[in-house]
Amino acid sequence: MNISTAVFTAVTSGYYIVTFSANVEVHAGGYTYMYLYHNEVQVEESLFEVKVATSEQGSRTVVNIVFNC
Repeated sequence: MNISTAVFTAVTSGYYIVTFSANVEVHAGGYTYMYLYHNEVQVEESLFEVKVATSEQGSRTVVNIVFNC
């Protein structure tokens, strides 16, 4: 994982479990949507969203990501 770019490069082909977490503060009228991307394609089942004026902490785990080297 390149910390500067947040790009992960697999060393071996196979299935990977990817987990990400966040602490988000949303102001009135605001929202936050976060997704993982695999080869520049948005992974729909990785959606983490906050739409209400609140502070929220949460995480998402995506199991079915296959990397081919």
